[in-house]
Amino acid sequence: ARVYSIGFPVYCIYVVRKTFQGGLHEYSHEAKYGFLYRDLKDRFYWFRLTSFMINFFIALQLTISTSLVTKIMVSALIFSVNVTLVGIFLPFDDMYINVGHLIGGCLTILEAIILIGVIDASFLGNFSGASDSDEEQEDETTIQDIARAVIITVLILCLLIIAIVRYYFFRKSRDRVHFSESNKALGRRISKPVVEMDSKPVVGMKSKKS
Repeated sequence: ARVYSIGFPVYCIYVVRKTFQGGLHEYSHEAKYGFLYRDLKDRFYWFRLTSFMINFFIALQLTISTSLVTKIMVSALIFSVNVTLVGIFLPFDDMYINVGHLIGGCLTILEAIILIGVIDASFLGNFSGASDSDEEQEDETTIQDIARAVIITVLILCLLIIAIVRYYFFRKSRDRVHFSESNKALGRRISKPVVEMDSKPVVGMKSKKS
């Protein structure tokens, strides 16, 4: 199982890389490997592979960690990475898919925050195999508070990063459009025909004698 969980993403990376070099939209390539990059912009063909790696790390930490709060917290933090990547790059062709991924990721993180808050401390002690003494329940409650604070902080930072990056790209795109329109206007002014002045003397004015 471990060999498969590691080997499958690596193999997908190799396949998609070779497919990108040969042409993503070749019929033979898209029929075989299109599920790995379908609905993605061509330059973000690698994005779905990051989702595979994120799922791998979630599964890995679920098998390693023994604390339920830690499992939920780490899963939420890994989800926040996916949300940040989608918000920064907007890798899908359809904007609705990008928005759907952002909303789904944020709801999953909020669900983790709520879940950590509603889990009873005695249940956490029984889950980890420890006794349910008052001191240990207080420790578990403290861990819950810390985990929620960490997730909320990371979520806010991720949203701030997305907002800053998207605003930067928006301004850059707006400046590019403004520069292009200015060049077009300047080109129209330059391309106007020059009206030649008539060489005939103006009526009412006497010509000078030589």
